[in-house]
Amino acid sequence: MYNLMILAQTLTSLFNVASCLFSASREPVGSAVFFATLVYFTSILIELGVVCWFGGEITTASEDIMFALYEVDWFSASQRFKHSLILTMCRMQRPIYLSIGKFFPLTLSAMVSVCKASFSYYTVFRRTDE
Repeated sequence: MYNLMILAQTLTSLFNVASCLFSASREPVGSAVFFATLVYFTSILIELGVVCWFGGEITTASEDIMFALYEVDWFSASQRFKHSLILTMCRMQRPIYLSIGKFFPLTLSAMVSVCKASFSYYTVFRRTDE
């Protein structure tokens, strides 16, 4: 469920950033519309950055779980607990991550990809405007 919401948010941010760049490039630099567009552009990037940052933090924390499980006092534990611990450690060899519509992981590199794609769309908008 969240995969689709994150996908929708990412795609919306992508097109909003491209349209903000396009509208800001058409306004004079000192105008109020230029600064309002710049503020909106910044807020979109901050929103996307926060989501991508915490998505990366979830992935990083999930990678540390396997090592934390090993440091548990498992020597004196029951056989059942040891078996469960080994199964959990095997499962944690693949990191947990949030994804953008099951296409790619939600990390800061995803934000960079969105910014690159936004700039590409901005250049398309500029070409069609000329």
